[in-house]
Amino acid sequence: SAGSDTWPDNIFQRAGVRNLASEAASPWPMLSAEAVIADDPDCIMIASSTSQSFDSNTRRYDSIRRKPTALWKALTLDLEKNIKLASPGLFVVNGPRIIDSYQALVLLLGTLIQN
Repeated sequence: SAGSDTWPDNIFQRAGVRNLASEAASPWPMLSAEAVIADDPDCIMIASSTSQSFDSNTRRYDSIRRKPTALWKALTLDLEKNIKLASPGLFVVNGPRIIDSYQALVLLLGTLIQN
């Protein structure tokens, strides 16, 4: 997860998004499912740094949306519509793609507002 003082968190702040990970003690914390569920967010974005982690995250994403455990069912958000999978590297690699990252976040927020 991208915590405070990271460039993804900066993008989230500029877009008006509250980032659960920004409250963590380290800049790149590992958040447990329990911590995410306890916060009961409006949206969950799953991002990956490599194609290998993207494959793993795609399986996790599909599992949460299609066969959620009782833990994930405790969320008030719509699991089908409000869990999003970001393209590999989009929120991980800083550089010229930062504009792409911001645009992707704005599009994501737009789909959530429409739902």
